[in-house]
Amino acid sequence: RNAGEKLWLMPDEPACDVPNAQPVRMPRLTRLEEEVPSAPPPLRVGLNGSDLDGKRTVRLESLTYTNIRICHMPSVAEISNLSHAFGKTQALSDVTLEIPSGCMVGLIGPDGVGKSTLMGLIAGAKIVQKGSVKVLGGDIADRRHRDVVCPQIAYMPQGLGKNLYHELSVFENLDFFARLFAQDKTERHQRIDTLLKATSMSDFVDRQAGKLSGGMKQKLGLCCALIHDPDLLLLDEPTTGVDPLSRQQFWTLIDRIRKDRPGMSVLVS
Repeated sequence: RNAGEKLWLMPDEPACDVPNAQPVRMPRLTRLEEEVPSAPPPLRVGLNGSDLDGKRTVRLESLTYTNIRICHMPSVAEISNLSHAFGKTQALSDVTLEIPSGCMVGLIGPDGVGKSTLMGLIAGAKIVQKGSVKVLGGDIADRRHRDVVCPQIAYMPQGLGKNLYHELSVFENLDFFARLFAQDKTERHQRIDTLLKATSMSDFVDRQAGKLSGGMKQKLGLCCALIHDPDLLLLDEPTTGVDPLSRQQFWTLIDRIRKDRPGMSVLVS
């Protein structure tokens, strides 16, 4: 497999029917602190190609699994015959595409072709008018599915600081978003501290968001989007109107975050 490709790992048991699975020989474990369940749930991890030579063990949460079958993970989003209009203006017309999971995907096109509309539909922020949008394994038009998966999605809309409250400080914005996801005080402060250090914004915690530069607003917006460790991150033209240095710092930050969260899927326009 290609380096960094995300895979499903399941125990090699007769009841495990995995399409296109390829057996991989793993050595028997030499040390086991607790019994491995006979039928543990599917585990999602990322591997490098060198891990698949059949000579290494795969350790997950202190357990070592043997005789593992490997197959591709499902897509993070599947769009079929999607159309969307604003009055007489047709934003999307019969769009069908599949977005792979566990990687960064670029959505490229000139202004007005429907990129923002498509991302809003994937995020569940817009009502699906015609067609089908499946995100993280279910129909995003289904309210019950949205209630389950929307906490796993982070959507950063187009425009500098559009997902921020400008009258609040940097810390207050982050703390507010963390509270929305019911994080306790200890967890909130740990996550906020980690994100502020990663974005070099620790010295600006008391500054109002409205008084930040364009680049800093985007970095704060990204921190607010990542406060709950999403599985799917949607970035709508995140560096438009940002100076070249801040733009470079923003994408360096994205690369660093993706290395720490290899299972996270990113869609960027």
